[in-house]
Amino acid sequence: MYMGDVVGKGLTAAMYASPVMGTIRGINKTGEDTAAVLGLLNKRLRARPVPGRYSSMIYALFNLASGVLTFSNAGIPFPLLVSTDGCRSLGEGGFPSGMFSDAAYKIHSVQPAPGDAVLFATDGLHEMRNEGNEDLSWGRLEEIWKQCGCKSADDCLDFLFDEVRAFSGSACSHDDITAIVLKVPA
Repeated sequence: MYMGDVVGKGLTAAMYASPVMGTIRGINKTGEDTAAVLGLLNKRLRARPVPGRYSSMIYALFNLASGVLTFSNAGIPFPLLVSTDGCRSLGEGGFPSGMFSDAAYKIHSVQPAPGDAVLFATDGLHEMRNEGNEDLSWGRLEEIWKQCGCKSADDCLDFLFDEVRAFSGSACSHDDITAIVLKVPA
């Protein structure tokens, strides 16, 4: 699974997103570990840098046989794991791809239990504001996500976005939102 978010908006951002996604799609077939994939993406984006452009990206592998989730992060907000123990963020960040030539990425591994859910989301979710110009905040997002433990992946996303809409009211989103849920089979 890979998810990215490029800096900027509109046509210019879309034009940058296209080669980023094409590059990551090609690299993920190399069999490299998640950190090496993001490192190679960074190297390729830095080979032909576009001033003021870069991409945050997360690349994750879930091994169904072992139940281990392995991922590397290049500037995406930390994934959130909900389990019977509560809700916690996973891993660390990293520099966005294409920003610095010497960026290196770490491999993070976790073994979620059956029934646990992991939320991967772009910063548009975390930075959602309401009519009073309040941020959704990590704390509020964790409280919402804690309620998703017993739901299916589809129901988790539906519930999450219903809660975000209720929070934001008629306020317009200032950024796009991408969210992916990994629900570990029970």
